Amino acid sequence: MPALSDEILKVSDKISFAECVKCGNRLKINLALSVSPVKTLDCDKESLISDVDGEIEYVKVYRGTALKRAGDKVKAGEEICGGFAVVKDTEVKVGVIATAAVKAEYFYEYESEKDGDEGLAEVFALIAFGDGEALSTETEKSVSDSGTYIYKIKIVYRRILFT
Repeated sequence: MPALSDEILKVSDKISFAECVKCGNRLKINLALSVSPVKTLDCDKESLISDVDGEIEYVKVYRGTALKRAGDKVKAGEEICGGFAVVKDTEVKVGVIATAAVKAEYFYEYESEKDGDEGLAEVFALIAFGDGEALSTETEKSVSDSGTYIYKIKIVYRRILFT
C-alpha cells in the first residue's frame, strides 16, 4: 500500500501525510492536511542546471555527481550536477537530489530628471530584481547629453538552486 499512499500525496500539495492500510476487505486511508503547501523532492530530475551566470559558492549532492565545485564559474543552462554515479567502475544513471548556491550579478539602469535619486533608483532595482538574496548594491551616477541623471545599479546576489 505504500505506492497508493505516494500517489495520494502527489494529488494535492495540501496533504502532508497519507497512509493506506488494508483491513479485511476494506481500505482504510489516514490523511493529514497541512496548513501550508508541502514541497516534495522530485527524484526524477536528470540534472541540476544553473539558471544564472555566476560563481558557485557551494554544491551539496545527495544523489548524482557534482560537475562543478565552489569557486567555479557557471553559465545559465550549464549543468552543476549530473544524473549518474560510478559504482564499482560502472557508471549508473540515477535521479539527482542536489542543491547549490550561485553568486551572481544583476544590473539595472534608472533615469531621472533630479540629482540625488540614488536611493529611489536602488529601491526600483531591488523590486525589479525579485528572486534571490541580495548581498550588496553599488550605484554609479552619470549625466547624459540631455542633462538627465543616469543611475546604474549593480546588485550582487545569491541564488539557491535545488532539484
